[in-house]
Amino acid sequence: MAAARSPRSWPDAVLETTRAQLGLWRGPGLASRRATRLDLRRMAALDRWPASVLIEYASLLVCSGAVHDQGRLVATQFRVNRAMPRERHLAHARHRDPIDLGQSALLVIDCQRAFVSAAERTCVVEAEPTLRRINTLCRAFHDAGRPVLATRHAHVDVPTGPGMGSWWSSFLLEGSSQAELGLGAALGLVDQVLAKHTYSAFRSGVLERTLRSRGLNTLVLAGFQTHICVDTTARDAFQSGHNVVVVEDACSARERALHDAALQCLSSACARIATTRDILRWLGPSAAHAGPV
Repeated sequence: MAAARSPRSWPDAVLETTRAQLGLWRGPGLASRRATRLDLRRMAALDRWPASVLIEYASLLVCSGAVHDQGRLVATQFRVNRAMPRERHLAHARHRDPIDLGQSALLVIDCQRAFVSAAERTCVVEAEPTLRRINTLCRAFHDAGRPVLATRHAHVDVPTGPGMGSWWSSFLLEGSSQAELGLGAALGLVDQVLAKHTYSAFRSGVLERTLRSRGLNTLVLAGFQTHICVDTTARDAFQSGHNVVVVEDACSARERALHDAALQCLSSACARIATTRDILRWLGPSAAHAGPV
């Protein structure tokens, strides 16, 4: 781990944020003893701080002697990073403006028990709140009269040979409990479930025909996993001539870093990145009371 930097090396904006958020001041660039005693979990609750600032502050605790061993700092950084809400900073995003959802559909990708059940080793990060937002989106699109589609990934037989068969050691199989949809009550709001056995929901051609037949030009994506099936489907949707919106807090992956990396790449290449709140606002008044976010 890189050596912790002195607060004197912090940008002025970071110092001002530190002082304002904690209400502490004891001279230029210095942390007070009260600050060093601040409970680390309370730090994580300061949701207006970017995670990077909190981690920088944790490094300061080492400098000041409040945290003496690097192992505890690593644990602190991990806990802070997991506790913070997803950051809205996408350095490479090409489009940040709202988009008309009048000709859109919601596509929930692989919201299956393998990814949302805490008992499964493949469960994604923050599965419960992500699933809650997916349910809210299903209700919002249904109430707005927009189609709600879902994919379910499963194999009839275990793939063998090159490609997927050589890449993974286990698979979602037809008839298994892990392959069942885990949408709960929102399953009744789904207009069509599309079966797939590849990363992309477009491979079979059924999704493309559905979108064209309904005159839809925008696909709003939620589901799992962000860096695999969501990413591949988003790129294929774009290549097929559709506008693409990925709902960042209604998607997840087994590791936060993979989720974040996928969003950065997609925001540059082919997709607008939005939050659940953004989508509800863009859908209009009918979505105002769709559910919790």
